[in-house]
Amino acid sequence: MFFFTDASESGAGFQLAWKTVFKEERCWPHESSLTYNGTLAQTVSGRSCQNWNVSWPHVPKAIPTTAHNHNFCRNPDSDLRGAWCYTTDPQRRWESCDVSVCDDGVKLVYDGFDESSGETTFYEVSANPEVHLKRELSSIPILATINGRVTAFAMDDKRKFLIYAIKSSSVLYFYSLSTERESFSLKETFFLISDESEITDLAVSDDFVWFILKTEQLVSVIGSVNLDSSEPSFSLAQPIVGLPWQALAVSNSNVIAAFRGSFYQNSISETKMSMERALFKNASFAFETSAMSFDEIENKLYWVKNGETVFSSNANGEEVARHVPIEGARISCLVSKGDFIFAADELLDEESREYKIHVISKKNEQTAVNYRVDKKLTCVGLFTRF
Repeated sequence: MFFFTDASESGAGFQLAWKTVFKEERCWPHESSLTYNGTLAQTVSGRSCQNWNVSWPHVPKAIPTTAHNHNFCRNPDSDLRGAWCYTTDPQRRWESCDVSVCDDGVKLVYDGFDESSGETTFYEVSANPEVHLKRELSSIPILATINGRVTAFAMDDKRKFLIYAIKSSSVLYFYSLSTERESFSLKETFFLISDESEITDLAVSDDFVWFILKTEQLVSVIGSVNLDSSEPSFSLAQPIVGLPWQALAVSNSNVIAAFRGSFYQNSISETKMSMERALFKNASFAFETSAMSFDEIENKLYWVKNGETVFSSNANGEEVARHVPIEGARISCLVSKGDFIFAADELLDEESREYKIHVISKKNEQTAVNYRVDKKLTCVGLFTRF
């Protein structure tokens, strides 16, 4: 609530005329408008909201689970576009309301490859779909354009590093980031893993960056680079015969790698990597694992089956859940944040001629919204701005 005073001068001196003005918060201080309980009762077009308790002019399909004898904007069906209401206009069943959630500073980072120039640029945008969609934010380039296409990248939020690899190269590039745009460093450092090989996936733990290294002989191995050392050193696990690794992720205590639905793990504290302990193996999981990610807050592993369907489990490989499939997609990378899963689709949408980062709601399995990208995608990551 904001209070303003209006002072006017009279012959007897100054007379204070007090005005009390109520104004909604500038933004809703939560991750989404799902919890919005304010008193806004008007849509973005200025239409009045219909009382949730009545059935005219529209019969409600979704209503708030809490008290609903009012006409305030709410989000009873976890709509990714935010709070909404049925309107009193018989010609307009429902509309969104102008409830903006606060930006928590977490950014979604993605790469964009320009096929005509052969160059890649990294971009950032809000990792909150409501913030992004409501404010129609544009993506911001965070690094100078680099030559070549990125095969994998990972964000090291602890050290503010963006770590990436380029196609047909075994070099790891490190860019130092900071919370202030003016102090972004464009000075890169790099670390050569080995000759005649290519890095196909990356993941970061507290002190290490983990990678899949594929050689010309199509043999792939898991390796790591110590990030806390003044002179980074790397180690490689012995390859397992017949297991060309497809994706990897890092949990709170293990590095996890996948080959055709069979997942293996190794403790990140072990100096010698074996990758011989199976997390779980199941005949029904005989598929291509195109991407993996671990959410440390939820303690959950997420992976993609055959490029289209997202699954999750706990860190022990139990409580496997299937999320909504994205038909016709080829998801090459994904990350999890709060109520949402962000999945980078490397296939061009022939109708819009754009690439998409699909947003999956964990609450109601919606994929109604996505971030549209005009360049070819490889991966997505998360970075805290402040």
